[in-house]
Amino acid sequence: MIFVEHPYTNEPSLYSALQTLNGKAASERYNKNIIKQCAKIAIKQQLENRNTPFADIIQKHWAINKTKTIDAYAKHNIDLSDL
Repeated sequence: MIFVEHPYTNEPSLYSALQTLNGKAASERYNKNIIKQCAKIAIKQQLENRNTPFADIIQKHWAINKTKTIDAYAKHNIDLSDL
């Protein structure tokens, strides 16, 4: 669920909040935080963890998909250039 467009709406009972200005603002804040945390935990920590049997696969996958992933995060104004 890293690239779900609106993570806020995955939370129970919050979808209807998008119909209000306050709900839209809360959604934007929530979504940006979730997207940042996904980068930190799901991407960065996995790239740094060399003690997993999948380390080589993760590194190869990142080498192939790095540009595409960085571009996807850039759409949300999140800089992944340090990864």
